[in-house]
Order: sequence, then structure tokens, then C-alpha cells
Amino acid sequence: MLLLCWPAGLASPVHDHAEASCWMKILSGTMVEHRYAFPGDVDAAMRADLAAAHDNGHLCLTKTTELGPEAAAYIDDSMGIHRMGNASSSAPAMSLHIYSPPIHRCRVFDEQTCATRQVTIGVANAVHNPFTTADLTLGARFGDALLQSPASPLSEGPATVAALVAALRNTFLHAPPHDTLTSQRVASLLATARLDAAEWDEYVHFSEQRYVRVLLGFNESFSLVLNCWMPGQTTPLHQHENRDAFIRVVAGQLVLQHYSDDDDEQGGGKPTQRDELACGSCRFYSSNSIAAHTLGNETKEAAVSLHVYSPPLLALECSEHQHETVPVVWCSKALAPSTDDDVLARAAAGRVYGSLQTFTAALGRALEQADESGASTCPVQTLLTNFTLSENEVEAHAVSGTSRWLVGFDQRFSLVIRFWERSDEQPSAPHSHGASHTYVKVLHGKFENIVYTDADANEVASSTTYEEGAVFKMNDPSVTHAMRCLCTRSRLGVTLHVFTPP
Repeated sequence: MLLLCWPAGLASPVHDHAEASCWMKILSGTMVEHRYAFPGDVDAAMRADLAAAHDNGHLCLTKTTELGPEAAAYIDDSMGIHRMGNASSSAPAMSLHIYSPPIHRCRVFDEQTCATRQVTIGVANAVHNPFTTADLTLGARFGDALLQSPASPLSEGPATVAALVAALRNTFLHAPPHDTLTSQRVASLLATARLDAAEWDEYVHFSEQRYVRVLLGFNESFSLVLNCWMPGQTTPLHQHENRDAFIRVVAGQLVLQHYSDDDDEQGGGKPTQRDELACGSCRFYSSNSIAAHTLGNETKEAAVSLHVYSPPLLALECSEHQHETVPVVWCSKALAPSTDDDVLARAAAGRVYGSLQTFTAALGRALEQADESGASTCPVQTLLTNFTLSENEVEAHAVSGTSRWLVGFDQRFSLVIRFWERSDEQPSAPHSHGASHTYVKVLHGKFENIVYTDADANEVASSTTYEEGAVFKMNDPSVTHAMRCLCTRSRLGVTLHVFTPP
């Protein structure tokens, strides 16, 4: 069972269902299904008629269906192959898919040539608490194992996934490719990470069909991946294609088996060196020190490992089944997760939906662009205006009363969510922001921003009211100001603040 989240305008490739039945339900938004005849299932005359009618090359379009919220549909291979996509160019959509018998691979079809290739449908991005209580307990156990694992020369490392991703971003910032000092810093970060059980509850889960890969974070310089291994599970034979790789075994034991470049009679290299990776060990493999290899769990206990790849590994292709190419995470680079530049480009064009982690990453890139091109072209305000955060993710930080939460940071900025109670008479204490420029977005409610003529707040220079969704910038960090929440008492007001430098 898969829950699929579709950004505006995104569509799957044309694909089959590996002889399984597929039921789907649209949970939000509007989806469109393009149904095609299986190549070879129509005669020449029918193919010519369909191709002429739909101008669709070699795949023959037989049906187009729009599916709105709560709509349900069914397909199996006897009915053809299809493409599913988000019909909206501005809003996201979600759909639920059930496959029986379960599948983790299918074929995708080129519309012009009918050429096929096999791809996985394994989930790359983690979902929050998706499995049973037993699985969550298992995740907590691995969290305990990580907390007790041997420490490296640095005494304390990042305590959350967000902190680890932020630390990696800072480490790779402006670093040259394959830099020795950067590699040492990354190895230390990975070795000293002390993520608590609550973090693992959200990210550690297992599948009996194959090892699970969870993409925790990435940018143009690196990707951070969590792998969860049941006993006996292993990767296909693969290479990292000029990437540096860092591996931290969080729980259990793994074996990395190297292979020679020479093909044997079965079409693969010959086993050579064998690296046994114990719990707590952290290994660095430079781009020129590792060729074809497999990584797997040969024990009778489950295992968990953290991996950092630089440049980022998002579409690894493997040789298996007689050298058939099978991308492990994404079926094509066109469907790869968005880079920070992609998010900024979409924000410049219109509305973008995403997580705090995605926003934080794009914000860092926006400030880099501002440094490169000058403040007059800074895209931070556009990103704030057009990026819509998950309301559930924001409100997960809410407590009764006024509170502030640091939800993102690096050496260039800090990102704070503030929750406000209504102030009938007094605004917040007058203050300035030192040397930090400040951007504010009203996530919920209505606010008054009061600017004073002097640091002692003796006289009001201006007062401006901002509605929900509004974004404003404090151009002079030395100016003293205060904010007042004008919300009703039924709900807290919420604002998002960017301070740069932090």
C-alpha cells in the first residue's frame, strides 16, 4: 500500500502493474489517468486509427479519465498500461494505491518507441510513523543502540535529523569536490551523530521484500540516506560513479563485498576484498577507492545504516538480471526529487508546497544567490511568499501560550516559528535585530507591525497591519519595532521569521 504525494503538474511514466491488481483512491486534488493499450495487444489497423486520432506515437492512447477527490479506480495488466498525473498546475494532490499481490518492481514504457525498462517503486522519502506499534518499538530499540554506540574523537554530534542535515550543508558549503578536509569533517559528523529514539520512530522501518532506503536530506553537494536491512537483504551489484561514500552502521552488522572489474561467466565481476562493518563503525570510501560492490546484512538480526554521498546519490543504477538497468530509488532523473534551485525556480513561477526541511534548504540556496547577484535580486521574499508549509508540521510545534521554535539554521540564517496569543493592549517588547536583516511571513492570523523613531520606543514612526499570507522585511536591522497579534482568542497567531545572519 502506497500513499503518493503529487506536486503540481507531476505525472508518472507510463507503466504496467507486474501482473498485480491495483486499486487507487484520490484523497485530495484532481488526478488524470491516461490509459494505453499494451504494445502488441492491438492490430495494425486499430493502431493506425488510434495513433492518427491521438497523435501519440507508438503507444496507443485508449482512454483519458479525470478523477476528483474521493474517486476510486481499478486497473490490472489485462486492461492495459497507464500514466497517472496531477491535473492541477498550481495545487498538490494525494492518492492511495493498493497492490495485490504486493509488487516492488514494474516496467515503464517509452511512448515513442515502446521500449521498456524495469524500475523499482520503493519509497525514497520517509513518511511519519507509517507502520505498526511493533515496528515503532523496533525503531526505538535502534535509537537506543545508536545512543550507546562507540563515540568518535568528537564528544558530541547532531541530535536530530534536521541538525545533521544542517551540519552537512554547512560542511559542504563552498567546499571543493573530493576535498580531504571536508571528508574528515563529514566522517566526524556521521560518527558522532546521537539521534534519539523519537527520531528513529519516524524514519526506521523495514520491508520483507527488500531493504528500505530513506532519503533524509540532500542538496547539490550531498545526499543523506538511511538504510534499513532485514536479515539476508543485500544491494544489487553497483558502483557509485565518481562519488565519495561515508557509511555509519547504526545497529547490527553489514558486509561490503568488492568485485573486480573483469566479467566472469555469469556476467559480473569476481569477488575480491571483503569489509566487515560492525555496529558503530564508520567507513569512508573515496571515489577512486571503491568500484563495483554489494552491501548487505548476512546476520540473523536486522540492521540500520546511515550513508552520505557526495556528489548526491539520487538515481543509482544497478546491474542485475543479466545487466538489466534497475534504478534503485527513482525511475528517472526527470522524477528525481527537486534540487534547491528547482524549488526556487518553481517559487518564482508560482505556488510551491513542501516541508520545513525543503524550505530550509531552498532558503539557504536563496541567500547564496543573493550573495552572488546582490541584494537587489534576493529571492528570499519571493520564496517566503509562494512557499506553503504543511499546516500539520507547523502546528506540531504549538503549545498553549506564546512560544518560539528554532526550526532551521546554518551559518547564514536562522528560521524561527513564533506562536502568539492575542494582545489586547500591549504589543511585544520593543526591540531591534542587531546586525540581522529580518523577513516575516504571517502564517495564520492578523498582525500589526509598529516601528519606532528611536531605540527607546518613545514615539511611533509607522504602524502597518498584515493579513494572513503577507510577507514583509525589516530593511534596517537597527530600527526598533514591536509586533501585536490581532487574532481572535479561538486560535494562536503564527508567524515565520528569517534572520540573516542568524
